[in-house]
Amino acid sequence: MLNDNREYDYTQAGFSTRPEYEVIAQWIPPGSRVIDLACGNGSLMHHLIEHKNVVIEGIERAPSGVDHCRENGLAARCGEIDARETYAGYAAGMFDFAICNVTLHMVMFPEVLIDEMTRIARHLVLSFPNFGHLFNRLDLLASGRMPRPQLFGYHWFDTGQIHQLGVRDFLDFCRRCSLRILRQQHMGRPALLAHLMPPLFSRSSIYLCAKKF
Repeated sequence: MLNDNREYDYTQAGFSTRPEYEVIAQWIPPGSRVIDLACGNGSLMHHLIEHKNVVIEGIERAPSGVDHCRENGLAARCGEIDARETYAGYAAGMFDFAICNVTLHMVMFPEVLIDEMTRIARHLVLSFPNFGHLFNRLDLLASGRMPRPQLFGYHWFDTGQIHQLGVRDFLDFCRRCSLRILRQQHMGRPALLAHLMPPLFSRSSIYLCAKKF
């Protein structure tokens, strides 16, 4: 199918930017040791190097994304970010920050991903589209079909979003995984409502977390 985001091809892609990049950059001190999980073509890594001078590497399942990273001087390798064997070479506490940007909902085993992130890094940055957004709720109510506003143009059968979640789902997930939420940013319009009532009005949410001890 032409419109399909289950397998990404970064052959023609250059570096791009996303709204959450600035938020993530604000949370990471200069010189931090960072790993970007599902790094794509390295756009976020490139952004953090340019703006925060971090020491960063990435893991990406798409070979074309890894190739793009390496061609542009970024450290990256192929791997499934929700498979324990991917992290065999990483020591506990090796990184200051582990980032999983808008990919948590696209892996088969998010609990494995979180477990490994908390093992190798002191802080976690996690972001996801809020499937509980008001527009999604209204779309499901009106049409009786899987809502599409948070699928960004895709359908239920050609999207990589296999574990769609809302803000309240994420908060429950944090409790189950013993994660402390240190900071959060909710993006949507109007911005005030996204901040005050994120379960309804946040289009995407970004969290800085750490393991509870």
